[in-house]
Amino acid sequence: MIKHVGILLRISRESTENADTLLSHRTIAERYMKEHGYTYQIYEEVKSGASNIANRTALLEMLADVEADKLDAVFVVSIDRISRDTLYAQMVAKVIADADIPVITPEKTYDLNSDDRLLFDIQNVVSSQELRLITKRQRSGKREHIARGQWAQGVAPFGYKRNEDNTSPNYKHLEINPTEADVVRMIFTYAIAGNGIPTIIDKLAGYTTRSYTTSKGKYHTGKPFSISMVNTILKNRVYVGEVQMQIKDKRKNVVDVISTVNAHEAIIDTDTFEKAQEAVAGRLSGGAEGLVKRNRSRGECLSILKDLVYCNRCGSKMGFRKDSKQQDVVYLKACPCGNKGATESRLLEEFYNQFEFTERYFTEQWEKALATPMEDSKEVLQKQLKQLQEQQDKLNRKLTKIRSAYLDEVFTKEEYLADKTATEEELMLLKRSTSDLERQLVNLDTKDVAEGYAEKLKLIHKVKEMVKDNPSLTDEVSTRANTIEANRMLKVLLDKIYYQKFDQKVIGSDAMGNPEVDYNIIEVTIAPK
Repeated sequence: MIKHVGILLRISRESTENADTLLSHRTIAERYMKEHGYTYQIYEEVKSGASNIANRTALLEMLADVEADKLDAVFVVSIDRISRDTLYAQMVAKVIADADIPVITPEKTYDLNSDDRLLFDIQNVVSSQELRLITKRQRSGKREHIARGQWAQGVAPFGYKRNEDNTSPNYKHLEINPTEADVVRMIFTYAIAGNGIPTIIDKLAGYTTRSYTTSKGKYHTGKPFSISMVNTILKNRVYVGEVQMQIKDKRKNVVDVISTVNAHEAIIDTDTFEKAQEAVAGRLSGGAEGLVKRNRSRGECLSILKDLVYCNRCGSKMGFRKDSKQQDVVYLKACPCGNKGATESRLLEEFYNQFEFTERYFTEQWEKALATPMEDSKEVLQKQLKQLQEQQDKLNRKLTKIRSAYLDEVFTKEEYLADKTATEEELMLLKRSTSDLERQLVNLDTKDVAEGYAEKLKLIHKVKEMVKDNPSLTDEVSTRANTIEANRMLKVLLDKIYYQKFDQKVIGSDAMGNPEVDYNIIEVTIAPK
């Protein structure tokens, strides 16, 4: 006999369902309980019907009460509210069937230990297929929006607002929010100048993120900029007028990227964006096997070469320290691998000698960029693009063959999935490279390349003026400020400085052919960006 019923209410976060939908379902359920004289317990959640059952907290709570014999029945507005995943729906059905209680809907009551189970199962299969079709339609719709240059990914990014006028030719396209756009430009300007994200946040003191009002009318004031917010802005190509969408598989791996350039008015130009990426990369260092690791900038800036010096023997980063007895003397610390350190003054002397070669390198690249016709650069990019597209075609054919081999039972399922995943990852990398080249072709301008090198030469001259050409600075505060500023600019210009010290080294031979040996030699090699 039914007395106490568990009401499962679920709406999907990804669909158009909202608080009104939940209220409507609750009203239907409570009316049914009142009409039949049942007491009830409500289990309510906002989760996708395809969610992992481990994340369905309300559902799990209800099932625990079912197993504890606290409920005489389970009520849902429709069967698909239990789950749109057939496996999870069957798991839930087993718990309810084992408890020998019915599933009630407004239209029908299901006894899962009778012939009703077949109808219940069929409706679950239909619900699961319907979810797949909905997901496919939504993805297809987003693809079309992206292809038209429209914004189809929720709230407009900081710096923009979405055109909601359905009579406008720019309907659903992004439009610049002038006040926010000014802050975005400031962020990119600070980054290009070599400032790290924490420093950029300090410079943004007084500015906040967007204030907004929720659908329920609750007002939220903007917050100070966070590291993640600034990092997201610096990496987002939406600010150069591009919209894109990542296609992910069930494992959340990106398998494709759809993008449209010149979709809306840009806040910054492509050259500014690329310079910012280069400047941010200047604050990173290459890790083992090409992985990128954060070049942490901890402690006092004792030298203009802070975070830039690496051991030429083992590749480890080398730090600086003050002399315990002479506080005005700074040392490069020895590397754990045995590579000995040196006084900063000796290191700087060799660094300045090599820095002249770096200046020459950027001068040569600048002159080369000025002399290279744009058509020649375009032809090179087109050839590279063609090669990448041919490789993509080859990998697509490989995917087809892999699937055929699996269907012909040449491969096991495990072998098929492993080969398929590896091939798709390789294909994804090629697609990204192709997109980058296509972007370069659209924005190709030899003048911009030349200006980039010219700006680097200006930075070199500034560093020389601040430190090398002014060794007589005696004011401690000014000296420290110059050291920090020069270090910041060098991180924009240089990738790494490789250092090695030799107790003795053969440097040549005399007239008789005997080797000439020098002692306590320091060698420095500069790797520019």
